[in-house]
Amino acid sequence: MATITVDGIKYELKEANGVKYYRDWERTEGGICVVGAKTLKRYHQLTNEHPDSEKYGVFFAFSTNQFEEGRAMLIRKGYIKEGDKIVSAGMGMYGTRAEIDRYLKFYDERHERIAKECNPQEVYFSEWDNHECMFTNDDEALKCIVSTFGKETAHKIVRVCPGTPTNVLAPLTTRDEHLQQYEHELMMLGRFDFDLDGFFSEGDCRHNRPDCLWGGNIQRFMQEVRKTYDKLPDDIKDASCLSKEQIEKYAKRLSDWADEEFEKPKYNPVPHTPSYMYAELDCEIDGRLVYKDDDGKWQQPDHIWFSHDTRRCHQNADEVHGRAFTSYLGKHGTTLARVYISNFLSITYQPYRRDDLCDVSCRYKCEPLHNRLYDFHHE
Repeated sequence: MATITVDGIKYELKEANGVKYYRDWERTEGGICVVGAKTLKRYHQLTNEHPDSEKYGVFFAFSTNQFEEGRAMLIRKGYIKEGDKIVSAGMGMYGTRAEIDRYLKFYDERHERIAKECNPQEVYFSEWDNHECMFTNDDEALKCIVSTFGKETAHKIVRVCPGTPTNVLAPLTTRDEHLQQYEHELMMLGRFDFDLDGFFSEGDCRHNRPDCLWGGNIQRFMQEVRKTYDKLPDDIKDASCLSKEQIEKYAKRLSDWADEEFEKPKYNPVPHTPSYMYAELDCEIDGRLVYKDDDGKWQQPDHIWFSHDTRRCHQNADEVHGRAFTSYLGKHGTTLARVYISNFLSITYQPYRRDDLCDVSCRYKCEPLHNRLYDFHHE
């Protein structure tokens, strides 16, 4: 049995398709160390190459503001005109179809270069470590080989744990093809499930608000959940973390939650708070309560409601508070919007608030904070 000594530790030296390696049980719990690698450095160089999105008619957006800024950039650079439609490529990427194809072509060409310049067995070992296959199995490492070198080459790879079951090397079934084709939809359903778990959790109260759901309000969120689930072919609906029955149960719970928010008799309108002098900047704090409407404009609510399930403040364990909302008729129906306390900067900057809605509590009492700032606490 061939061995190799590294830092005074002796390891068993193995060989696979001419590539020598050993498993490091001392430092990485069985990670792969390639001895005398010939193409790994080049492989890492190539995988670190990415297209510069500034040179393409695409942008990445994960919020409404980012989307509008990206769209304005495409108009400014002449990729589209005002009123033109753009498409989504998933994972937050938007642009014209032609520019998205041109952007993604970079990765196709990168795959071709890797296939020509790199040793597939070394690449397999690298991805085996990258995906920490010592704790799971080597499916992800094998998928990298299939996508870059093809299935025929993948069948020739000497696997680290050859007895581990895998479907990656088997012929693709219709279900396999659907799982690949609808990977983005399945991922989004996972995101929706995560949002719902947070919304109904008993933990951090900052997640128990409609604006923490995808889309920012209940109606839009449930429309997107249903639409995404309905896109899935029947043979992979079981791969979704949300079933049809679960989706409808959540829809009922969200509907009941919204109804309760407006029916509780103790949710009384909060009077406008008086003005105060801000000593340090020598300016007035108007103390208004504001919300942002569908067009992104700051508005002053006529009424404010507080949730009945008051929770302990995560900043002060001795205090409790409810969630503060107003309602208005928006583009997507009646919308619940969270309420802020504004100051003189509210039009151009973020309103003054802490991480959650501790500033807006069921009863108002203005008290000086550090003799300069003004905060709102329970009576």
